[in-house]
Amino acid sequence: MISFDSAVIKEVKSRRPRWVANWLYSFNTKKLNAPARDLPEVLRTLQSIKADGLGSNANPQITKEHLAQLRRAGFHHHVWTVNDAETARKFLSLGTQSITTDVPGKLREALAK
Repeated sequence: MISFDSAVIKEVKSRRPRWVANWLYSFNTKKLNAPARDLPEVLRTLQSIKADGLGSNANPQITKEHLAQLRRAGFHHHVWTVNDAETARKFLSLGTQSITTDVPGKLREALAK
């Protein structure tokens, strides 16, 4: 289950605790250091709604340390929507667990090279 609405994730986890539920959050790409500034509140929200992980946009400001903070707090990271191999490689190297793409065959082929 994924949702931008934290209340939906909280309700799903209360009714179906075994279901995997990830909260979706878009870090502002125009705001300098948005991931670093937002991450403390994002972590508090993830904890309070009992989410399994965070799905975020592919903000280029996201670093390995940001994803390490998520992991240390017990959360997975998933990124959307990545349609080019360079961005996919970057997020895989940072430690993201999955990539959402519009072009799975093309991206898989490009990553295999």
